[in-house]
Amino acid sequence: MRAAAPRPWIALAFALGAWLLVVAARATAPDDLLTRDQERVAAYVLDVVENGRWLAQDDAEGNFASKPPLFNWLAVLGVLALGDTGRIAMAFPSWFATLLTTLLVLATAARSFGRNAGIWAALFYFASMLGLRQVLILRTDGLFQLFVFAATLFAFDAFERRRTWLPFWIAATLATMTKGPLVLVLGTLGLLAFVRERPFRLRWREHAIGVAILVSVCGAWFVAANIATDGRAWQKLIVDELVGHTLGTRENASPPGLHPYRAPAWFLSRLFPMSLFAIVAFVRVLRRRATAEATAEAPSRFERLFTVQCLASLAMFAFASEHRFEQLMPLVPGAAILAGHEVALRWRASADPRAHLAALGALAACAFGYLHLWDANTPAMVQSRHVAELAEELRPHFRGEERLLRLDAPRGLFSQLGCFEAPIGADALRERLADPSQATWLAVVDETGVAAPLRPLLRRPFGADASITVMSNRDALPVAQSRPPRPWPGLACFGLGLAASAAFAMRKTLATLRASAP
Repeated sequence: MRAAAPRPWIALAFALGAWLLVVAARATAPDDLLTRDQERVAAYVLDVVENGRWLAQDDAEGNFASKPPLFNWLAVLGVLALGDTGRIAMAFPSWFATLLTTLLVLATAARSFGRNAGIWAALFYFASMLGLRQVLILRTDGLFQLFVFAATLFAFDAFERRRTWLPFWIAATLATMTKGPLVLVLGTLGLLAFVRERPFRLRWREHAIGVAILVSVCGAWFVAANIATDGRAWQKLIVDELVGHTLGTRENASPPGLHPYRAPAWFLSRLFPMSLFAIVAFVRVLRRRATAEATAEAPSRFERLFTVQCLASLAMFAFASEHRFEQLMPLVPGAAILAGHEVALRWRASADPRAHLAALGALAACAFGYLHLWDANTPAMVQSRHVAELAEELRPHFRGEERLLRLDAPRGLFSQLGCFEAPIGADALRERLADPSQATWLAVVDETGVAAPLRPLLRRPFGADASITVMSNRDALPVAQSRPPRPWPGLACFGLGLAASAAFAMRKTLATLRASAP
């Protein structure tokens, strides 16, 4: 006998509980700023905060930002609102985007397959190594994932129900301003599932308006940024990123198709165990599609949409020139929906609240175990933790006008300190030290090239075989200063806007859950 169907508010509570548990596990886990290029993104954000460079950002070494600036702009709002440069503030776009994606996964799965499938889909959305990391990562991938998922749903809605394509183009514009125009491919690949059934009727007027929105918004920013940086935006975003990634012409890049096994292998490993249930769903959808075209056993159109999107995207990533497992993040929502439906379809006890509670407990155990124990002891994480501990020790001493200079120390240390600090050259350092009245504090990894009058004041480990040393021509660090938090004057508006957005999303999700089948 099947258990009673979960009530709408219970389904919403399970989805929110999963998100809160994973956020808590990530927030209390050791710092990982030095991994996955997050320190570079932190530098972009600090370039806006310290230098006011909203139009175009550089990292501390003077390299132009590798992605468009929407993520950086939103992260700056978090920093200004909280008056702090910690990862909770800087990663605001990621954790808020994953909250919205969680609600969207729950509502989409519930509308198509019932509330029980929605709960399992929301749980599977986090049930992988990549899923656990996506909630609090200082990268564009979580925000891009939200916009790609929204674009996919809008494209399906426009194709299936003959509704307007303009929401798709708005989502595509936001995604392009986050990470680039790949959304135009990822958001429409799933429609290939229906190409033999119904001819595509291009509504030229809607698409012309949509293209005009995308080109005007993205083009206006790009042209302005390119002029302001004397052509560096074109060189970085078009020549290096777009063309270089596509053709493999970037320095140290491999030719397209050289490692076709990586993307499928990462889907199996980095998204396990969610990927296992998703693959079972892929097989079922493809087999039933081939053998039961016009029967009740035929897979639903939503199942076919996400199956084709995932498989076609994996094939595309397999033959790309650059391979990073974060590329798979746009596939996570669709694969989670398929996995959730598969569990609801095959396991009779899946609707029992005790099964949901057990799965939520297992998710919490895996999240805390993986992030606090297993992952925390990898070499990159050990380095990142040491840098975070050193930054915590130094932060009270460098809150005023005194600055810690950087020779070859990791830029993540200065991101932790909330400083946009470019490396100082040897000549500039000698010129500064020529004036004994000028106090100098310098962070360095390799001390061999540093001469008197600088002498070590503080040495802390940096991984297993290196250390970071703070050197100075003075006998002590600057006097520690207490600085009261100075949040942005618009904190109340920011908080109200955030709360209103979340409340609106939850209200819409509840309405969908009430209208969905049990």
